[in-house]
Amino acid sequence: MARQSALQEIGGMDERFFFYNEDLEWCTRARRKGWQVLLVPRRVLHLGGSSTPKDPRFIAEGYRGGLLFTRDYYPYLHGLHRKAVWLEAHLRLWFEAHPMRKESYRLLLDRLNGEHLDVPFLP
Repeated sequence: MARQSALQEIGGMDERFFFYNEDLEWCTRARRKGWQVLLVPRRVLHLGGSSTPKDPRFIAEGYRGGLLFTRDYYPYLHGLHRKAVWLEAHLRLWFEAHPMRKESYRLLLDRLNGEHLDVPFLP
């Protein structure tokens, strides 16, 4: 929920963020323009990632959005964030048993090596 005046000042959500992190990015822009952002705490139980479709691109997209966010808003942390994601993806390729998740990290590493963070994994 947002005031119409906030939406007019801040604009809509950034379309480079396809599935994850779009709310984080928008709220960061709102805060930087002086708007107050409130969180209404609610408990949600996700059983086995059931809110995420069974497509490896969705997991990779979450990481891509986070990397875009740090690149754009916290560039001094982006290099460290990128290295941490790279390391996690490699470790998960070695130890992840689930084939769909393993494919997610393979996709993510391909994107990290190619430097194409602005291109979403999903249409």
